[in-house]
Amino acid sequence: MKGPKWLDTIELVNHETGGYWEQQGWDHNAVVKTTARFDAPRDGDILKLGSIEIGGVAFAGTRGITKVEYTTNDTTWNEAPFDQPLSELTWVLWHATWTPSSEGAYRLRVRATDGSGKVQDGQGSASYPSGASGYHTIQVSVSK
Repeated sequence: MKGPKWLDTIELVNHETGGYWEQQGWDHNAVVKTTARFDAPRDGDILKLGSIEIGGVAFAGTRGITKVEYTTNDTTWNEAPFDQPLSELTWVLWHATWTPSSEGAYRLRVRATDGSGKVQDGQGSASYPSGASGYHTIQVSVSK
């Protein structure tokens, strides 16, 4: 049972049975996927040319986060520093200063690496049946 709010009955059985969500087709193990996201800037923001503070959060459950990287050109990944989490089950806060070289439209992406060394899955998928994946991507415009 993943998140009971209250119990109204308990039934003992002599075999394994899935809970409500497993019976709906959701993954039985529900392992948290490594994920990172932007909290600033926001998708669609228009930014002033110069130094821009970017940041967000990353999480990988009990595996922890060992690295957060972002790209502004889909080629070069830049490592972003992050604060140590308050516990093994809290998000890490990451931040960096990005200085675009020119005006224009930019696509920013972020990814994380977990404590086992596995890089976040870049292939996007919906949350059903085993959790969403893919790099968080935002589009921003930079002008003078």
